[in-house]
Amino acid sequence: KILEGTAYAVLHRFPEADSALSEAEKLCALNGDSLKGYLLKAHGQLQIEKGNYASGSDFFLRTLAVARQRQDRFLESLALLDLGQAALLREHFDEAIVWSNSARDAAEAIEARLVIETALGNLGWCHYKTGDPDRALELFDDAEKRAKQLGSLRDEVLWLTTTGYIYLDEQEFTIAEDYY
Repeated sequence: KILEGTAYAVLHRFPEADSALSEAEKLCALNGDSLKGYLLKAHGQLQIEKGNYASGSDFFLRTLAVARQRQDRFLESLALLDLGQAALLREHFDEAIVWSNSARDAAEAIEARLVIETALGNLGWCHYKTGDPDRALELFDDAEKRAKQLGSLRDEVLWLTTTGYIYLDEQEFTIAEDYY
């Protein structure tokens, strides 16, 4: 039900997401709260998809607390990544850099390669938006290579496209064409 709720949230089918997550809450209450952190994360994702970034961040902070309490290092890396993404969406770039660096560090400790790749890409966005295109290019390049190693075509295309944005901004149109 947690996965179902998250899927509905990403599809912007909010009533179905709310319903699935309500059912998940009931099941967690009946069967113990071993998935509480993941349920909080799903609620946070739903809030982010609804555009409620502050509320989503609150859920992610609660997720982080549960992850640390239970020593769930994977959930901790995800919560840190989500906090970085929420800060990025609110255009709080300095905060996003701190959370994304923490997510990358936590993910590296457990070799969570997809979290590392996403954190690097998010850091690239932060540096791009704060006027450091050279650092952004390095981060996007690293994220793209990692996406390729993981076989994540979607992410590979995402990081190549973002690289193209930088070259467009620099009016390097011939180079930018190579990324589109």
